Amino acid sequence: MPDTVGDKLIGFVTSRDEIPYLLKVDITNLVVPRGTNRLVSQIKESTRIPVLGHADEICHVYVDKSANIDMTKQIIRDAKTDYPGACNAMETLLVHKYLSCNGRLNELILELQREVMV
Repeated sequence: MPDTVGDKLIGFVTSRDEIPYLLKVDITNLVVPRGTNRLVSQIKESTRIPVLGHADEICHVYVDKSANIDMTKQIIRDAKTDYPGACNAMETLLVHKYLSCNGRLNELILELQREVMV
């Protein structure tokens, strides 16, 4: 962290070791933690600084009827299987009802099943 900062700055912490300092300095106006439930809860409990975050990972992906199906397959595969334990891993896949009528929903399900079988 720099010794002095401008009056309009957004800073990023890249190590958990930096968090205690961030929560102590009087120039921090808002903390937006990204991480595990434990990390977010720990930050909320250890500061009086406003914290914009939630400790429950709820990540939905919505697929509209006009979505490009090939791009959608890549997105949902990555969102669910790249790092399933991450706070932004997909937990709910919402699809437009039209996709269940035209077979596209089955394509998405097969894409996820293929990834699990690998």
